[in-house]
Amino acid sequence: KNQPDMTRRLWHLWHSKANPENPMHQFATGDLQTLKLRPEAQNKSLVQALREFHRRNYCPSRLHLVLVGNSSTDDLLSLGHRHFDALAEVSKDSQCTPRPVYFLDHPPFSKKLQNIGRKFTVGTHGTPEMWVVLPTLPLRPHYKELPEAYIWNALAHYGPGSLKALLLREDLSQSYSYTAESTVAGSSIMLMFSLTERGAKNTDLV
Repeated sequence: KNQPDMTRRLWHLWHSKANPENPMHQFATGDLQTLKLRPEAQNKSLVQALREFHRRNYCPSRLHLVLVGNSSTDDLLSLGHRHFDALAEVSKDSQCTPRPVYFLDHPPFSKKLQNIGRKFTVGTHGTPEMWVVLPTLPLRPHYKELPEAYIWNALAHYGPGSLKALLLREDLSQSYSYTAESTVAGSSIMLMFSLTERGAKNTDLV
């Protein structure tokens, strides 16, 4: 179902250029060949592989409990202890592997890998767009500070002196959107510009 989706195709095209030793490099959408026929031909069981992945990664020591309700803090904490304290005993017997962190030892993008600053052109029947992907320093350790929120606030400003006002004045883009990705594989910020006719001919100005 994801193969006809241009957004997903572009997303995976970009991920495919990441460091092969980083999981971001892997294609995340399977089909009949990759999920059934090919593993069976190699005498591999997808079901067993999923169960093993679940055993190694879904364990109490990685659990984060979030309680939200129309109750006092003491009542919520009491509910949490009542229903989840038993997991402490389960955790003692768990064989959970340490949570991997790839962006330190195997960053997805770097000058050394020569996979930064590349340009790709993909044909489409829709409105011309330009996607700009900016790999960043790991944001995951700073999730409480929400560093990307500062960028969102700046990009959402449409008044004088803003990026939006400049793009409109130069007739390069009528609108844009933005998103961020932050996982154990790495962090990045993506901006997607809907280009005008002039913008499509002058992407370097955008």
